[in-house]
Amino acid sequence: MTAADSRPARSPLADPRFRRLLLANVCFFMANASFYLLPKYLALELQASSQQIGWAMGIFGASALLVLPLVGPLSDRWGRRPFLLTGSALLTLSCPLFLTLDTAGPGLLGLRMLQGAAFGCWFVCSSISAVDLVRPLQRGRALALFGISTLATHGLAPSLVEVLAHRWSYALAFLVAGGFALAALWLTLRSRPVPVSIRPGAHRGARGQLALLADDGIWPLVACAGLSGVTFGTMLVFSQPWALARGIELVSVLLIAYSATSIGMRIGLGHLPDAAAPRAVLLPSLLAMGASALLMYAVQGLGLYALCGVLLGLGHSLAYPTLNTLLINRLADTEHGSGMALFVAGFNLGVMGAQLGLGSLTGVWGLGPTFAVAAAAALAALPLLWWTTRQPGNPSRQAPPAPAPTPALSPAPRARDPAA
Repeated sequence: MTAADSRPARSPLADPRFRRLLLANVCFFMANASFYLLPKYLALELQASSQQIGWAMGIFGASALLVLPLVGPLSDRWGRRPFLLTGSALLTLSCPLFLTLDTAGPGLLGLRMLQGAAFGCWFVCSSISAVDLVRPLQRGRALALFGISTLATHGLAPSLVEVLAHRWSYALAFLVAGGFALAALWLTLRSRPVPVSIRPGAHRGARGQLALLADDGIWPLVACAGLSGVTFGTMLVFSQPWALARGIELVSVLLIAYSATSIGMRIGLGHLPDAAAPRAVLLPSLLAMGASALLMYAVQGLGLYALCGVLLGLGHSLAYPTLNTLLINRLADTEHGSGMALFVAGFNLGVMGAQLGLGSLTGVWGLGPTFAVAAAAALAALPLLWWTTRQPGNPSRQAPPAPAPTPALSPAPRARDPAA
């Protein structure tokens, strides 16, 4: 541990760059999370089938997966800001174009692909910017706090969409979403980037994404992210048509319960992702996610439906930043973008698999069994976690050393990339 790391911890919120990044992230995800109510819009306004809904939601993750292999390594070399600008610009463009849709056809899939690419650019680079602005022992806390700015929108944005659509129209909701995306773009453009100082040759020792994925300390965490993504993706999408079929019209209640619970957990227990006992955090978290999916099968009224959201929030709120922190802390500084891209890709692959794969099967077996699969996915992550955290203490502190500086050059301070 360096002398800098041993200084008394200062909250990440004390840094104005971190606060600006939070504000831009809120705006971006107010736009992005507005489309969490897209399944309801597709079912009621465009008369889409559950298979079409699954494809519309799943193609988003497929598009994000296509850009992640480029975003991660290139952001380690070029900085995060170009990708933050690209992501917010693509989302701004896509939102008003939803007004042109009259069927759940190719146009819908094209717009969702555009939004998936925007998400891939923004989410990886904004998360790594949050990590870059703090000391290593604060990474979990920073990711937990940063996650609050995202989680808050998961409840606020769908609720706003539901109110706007009920009182006026979905067209207004899409325009408001575009306004939030434009605000994220404006904030990113107005922010003064932190100068990037990368020592010549610093990336020579950095491993490629395939090499990272072959690491026994990395691939189990990516796999766990994917399995938790199956559970999360199933609950996010298929809970809505399931609730509508049972006479529950306010489908945003689950998202509100999930968001409120997650925010409370991260405010009160946001230090736990940095703890030395990740098993004590991750095992109950994944059990709570599995329980939320199993309980969904029995939902008949609003109360039980909201409880599923609470359980999902209890589990996902700490599981995601803890897994993320474990992975980032096992990487050299020059591998952070690549590692974050792998983690996000693993999670989105799980979400996409749930939405596309399970969505295609709902025409055969109905919606109910999808929740059993979602619960099984959360439970399947448990032995992987037990194995990858088997070492005493916290193996995440054993990050690979950065490449030695060239003798002719004096080492430069670690680079800090722009926080929008």
